[in-house]
This record gives sequence, C-alpha cells and structure tokens, in this order.
Amino acid sequence: MGIIVKKSIGKAVHRNKIKRRLREIWRLEGTRLLTGSDVVIIARQGILEATFTELKEELIGLLQINNSKRYCSESSRLT
Repeated sequence: MGIIVKKSIGKAVHRNKIKRRLREIWRLEGTRLLTGSDVVIIARQGILEATFTELKEELIGLLQINNSKRYCSESSRLT
C-alpha cells in the first residue's frame, strides 16, 4: 500500500497525521478487504476535516467497490 499526500493538502504535521490515520485503517481493515492487489491511496482536498471514523468508512467502501468492480469514485476524499 502506498499513500500520497501532496504539499497542497497542508503542512507536514497535517500530512503526517493523514498518513498515520490511513495506515492504521489499512492495518485494521485493508488486508481483509483487498487481497492480491497493490493499492495506492491519494489524499484529496477536504481530508483534513474528516474524522477517523469517516475516513475508515470511506476507505472501506472504496476497497469493497474496488474489490468487486475495480472502480474508484471521483467524488471521494480518497482516490
């Protein structure tokens, strides 16, 4: 799994917080939902306002969709 958070998202403290949250969600849920694939997560604007629970629900939803359809939502805070 790879995580990309551009500098335009915020300062290093905020970018690292996003990465830590996404890594923890992946540690808890990712391997159960998506196996046999490489995953790259790209953070988008608006991710700083999301709570951990919102991020978790959105990432789980995207992984479930990708696991069945190999499709990614453009309206998501994550790509």
